[in-house]
Amino acid sequence: MTLQDEIKQFQEENPQSKNRLAGELLQAIEKQRENKNDELVIRAFDPVWAELIVRGIKKIEVAKNSTKHNKILIYTTNKKYTKYEKRQLIRHISRMADQQNIPKKDAIEICNFIQNGYTNTGCIIGSIEIAKCEKNIGHWQFLETQSDHIATEEFYNGYLKTVFWILKNPNKFDLPIKITWPSGGPWAKVKVSDIL
Repeated sequence: MTLQDEIKQFQEENPQSKNRLAGELLQAIEKQRENKNDELVIRAFDPVWAELIVRGIKKIEVAKNSTKHNKILIYTTNKKYTKYEKRQLIRHISRMADQQNIPKKDAIEICNFIQNGYTNTGCIIGSIEIAKCEKNIGHWQFLETQSDHIATEEFYNGYLKTVFWILKNPNKFDLPIKITWPSGGPWAKVKVSDIL
C-alpha cells in the first residue's frame, strides 16, 4: 500500500478527525517521500509571520543562518503579543498596506487577529519552498527589499549575520493541523504517522 493509499484510507475511516490531512499536505508529504525522507521538516514562526509566509505576501525570510532545507511546513507558535507589540505590529502592517506591499484584505485580517487573538496557534498551517539562501546582506539591500520581506528594522543583524531565504510556492492549508511541538527550538522533524 502506498503512502497515498494509507492517507486515503485514514481519511475514509476518520471523516471527523481534527487532524484530517489537507490535500496540500499530501502533496508536501509526497515530495519529501520522493527523497526517501519519511520525516517532515517543520519550522516554527510567530503567527503574524507564519500567515504572511503561507499567504505568499512575505517572499523573503530574514534569518541569521542559511538552511539546507528546501521544503518546509509552517507551524504557528503560541506567541502572546504584549500591548506594546500589538501596537507596533498593527502600525507596521498598516504602513505596509498603505504602501501596497500587503493587500488590504489580508492586512485587515492580520491586524484583527493581532488585536483579538489568533485561533490557529500550535498548528501546521501551510508549506513553503526555499529557492535559495543569500548571505552577507547589506543594510541598503535590506531596506530596498522590505516590500518582499515585510520585516522591521530590528530584524537586520548586520552584514555578516543577515541571510535572506528566497521563498517560493507558498501553500496555505484549508485545514490547520494541530500538533504538539516536538522540540525546544524553531526547527523540528515529525513523522507522517504522528500527525495523522
